Amino acid sequence: MKIITSIIAALVLCAAAAQAQTPVPGASARPIPAAPQLGAKSYLLADFNSGQILVESNADMRVEPASITKLMTAYVV
Repeated sequence: MKIITSIIAALVLCAAAAQAQTPVPGASARPIPAAPQLGAKSYLLADFNSGQILVESNADMRVEPASITKLMTAYVV
């Protein structure tokens, strides 16, 4: 009985090792959707893991900080 159990365990381990080596397509396999129409002067959306820029419009444009940033700065100072 121990021999049969050992053979089954070895087969399961070999199958698991073979399955682990099977390549899985990455997240970049999905197409990136078209950029939405926004009313913002500039915006940029990047993938955190890869650093790839997904969508941008006037990304190099200098803009003033938003109002909540100004309020938090005034609150801290």
